[in-house]
Amino acid sequence: MDGVEQQAVSHHEASSFSSLAFNPELAVDAAAQSGDFSVLAEVLQAASSHPHPAVPLANYFRFVLHHGADLEKQLCDILELLSSSKRVSEDLLRAAVKEAFGVVVAKGSDIAIAALRGCQRRQGEAPAQPLSVAGVAGVRSAPSAQRIGELLSALGSERRDVTFLVLLLQRMPGLPRATVLRALAHAFALTRPPCQKEGKSAQPRIYTSPQARHAALVATDRALTLAFGEVGGSSKRLVGALLKEAGDAQLFVECVPSCGTPILPMKVPKTDDVEFVLAKLTGSSFVLEPRYVGQLVQVHKQGDLLEIYGADQRNLVDSLEKCQVEAVRSALKVRGCILEAIIQESGSFLASDCLSLNGRPLTREGLQSRRTALSKAVEPGDAFEIVHSEEVSMREPMKPDAIKSMLEEARSEGWSGLMLKSLQGEYEAGCTATSCFAVMPSRA
Repeated sequence: MDGVEQQAVSHHEASSFSSLAFNPELAVDAAAQSGDFSVLAEVLQAASSHPHPAVPLANYFRFVLHHGADLEKQLCDILELLSSSKRVSEDLLRAAVKEAFGVVVAKGSDIAIAALRGCQRRQGEAPAQPLSVAGVAGVRSAPSAQRIGELLSALGSERRDVTFLVLLLQRMPGLPRATVLRALAHAFALTRPPCQKEGKSAQPRIYTSPQARHAALVATDRALTLAFGEVGGSSKRLVGALLKEAGDAQLFVECVPSCGTPILPMKVPKTDDVEFVLAKLTGSSFVLEPRYVGQLVQVHKQGDLLEIYGADQRNLVDSLEKCQVEAVRSALKVRGCILEAIIQESGSFLASDCLSLNGRPLTREGLQSRRTALSKAVEPGDAFEIVHSEEVSMREPMKPDAIKSMLEEARSEGWSGLMLKSLQGEYEAGCTATSCFAVMPSRA
């Protein structure tokens, strides 16, 4: 291969979102395209077939850092589109496809495919105008069949854009939130964001060694993901902190949990493999708790203000019985706290964790500290108690058969299993827990 061919291949790789050699400075018409939805659709298509889907996404975020106009808003719009659980109803989307293309979509049919059929009728028709990421984010936050239909119509015969527009509105881009957050973390680990005050443009970060670069990628991934969970998935707070050049440790200060903003719950892995869980907890003391049946909630108290959030982050206070709310209020004897609790079928509460106490966030502290805080925050009563737990010391390890026997007892008590939690484990907001497990009775 001669020098000209090598140069062409090098330039192609450096301008491809799928390439590890991507260089955001080599993108053609970058300033004009950074906010175009068509670029995001191209990246999502690349990620759908890439062995490491975070790579095209990370390159896209780097691209935006270099060329974005209203950078904070643009990053927030992208993050909202890719990580939010919000979705537009299928009824609304079916009506929008009919509005745009005159195609009737039967219930249960694939709406994206139906929209593509509508595109085929416009073969060769150019888009009426470029569709922006901000436009898509706006229509998802305030959806209507007419507005979505107008966006679809404006895309002409751009089939890829139509496909990913529908999929994003359905919240089905095929990318786990963890992948999106990892991509954003890697982009900031590799790129120093621009600073308008100092008149500095975005620049690549320089590391002393490949090992230092890898360590930065891993550390930023963890710090950013936990910060996102602790601010309840607020894109604005997270992006604002990142653009202020908050380091990994500083992210916890900038994105501290606060009363009135529900923390994303930690996802507890379920298994019936007792030996696996004990192996995971080797070397640490842990607690055994019943796995109670009921609704997981988050209780926030700040002064006289009391809020109880459900899984959808909505405040349940107005939908609960007055006696339930009063039971919670009378049990909490501190000025402020955030607790995780379970509402049982009887209507009574069982508090299981303390995530903040009197303005001091506890999510990054071990369970031992959080259990101490929980006992300070709660004065148990008939309708608001603290979960029963049994501590197992690492010096006196428990045998698998003992836990299996306890699982049989749990079934007879009406529990769904047992919780095994390391006393050193942090509360990993919005993430799959690495030191907390739900052990279920075996079906065999």
